[in-house]
Amino acid sequence: MPETLIILFIVFLLIVIPWSINRRMKANNGVGFVKAKAISPPIHVDRSAANHPEIQRFMREHKKIEAIKVYREITGAGLKESKDAIEALEAGRPVTWGDPEGNSPLADIGEGGDAGIRELIRRGNKIEAIKIYREFTGVGLKEAKDAVEALEREMKGQSDE
Repeated sequence: MPETLIILFIVFLLIVIPWSINRRMKANNGVGFVKAKAISPPIHVDRSAANHPEIQRFMREHKKIEAIKVYREITGAGLKESKDAIEALEAGRPVTWGDPEGNSPLADIGEGGDAGIRELIRRGNKIEAIKIYREFTGVGLKEAKDAVEALEREMKGQSDE
């Protein structure tokens, strides 16, 4: 009798497990387990354009096309870049802020923030400067390191003059 129960249990498992896997695959369009969504990199957005009153108004009114048009007019960016920027802002996805002209490594930090980073560089605390830069801008480690090093070179060039 116990052997019969064990055999029935094994047969039951041999039927239920494949049925369950097959059902899951059908529910997920042929994929046995749901794939994790890829994390997209932050979109570069011009801060002054993103804060433009007209763009803000169009975004509040859910007029994406108009917001994209105004963003393109202000920044001179292409259609895809403008669309990506507006959609990232609208969805609350990570963005990096920047000066479209790329004039200064600290152009995207805003007023006041650069003084603290400059002081950290003067003291030789480059790692802390990179951390602060990343907090202000939301950029990756490499971009922050490159920007802080560019600022360091700029500061050394000014002190040599």
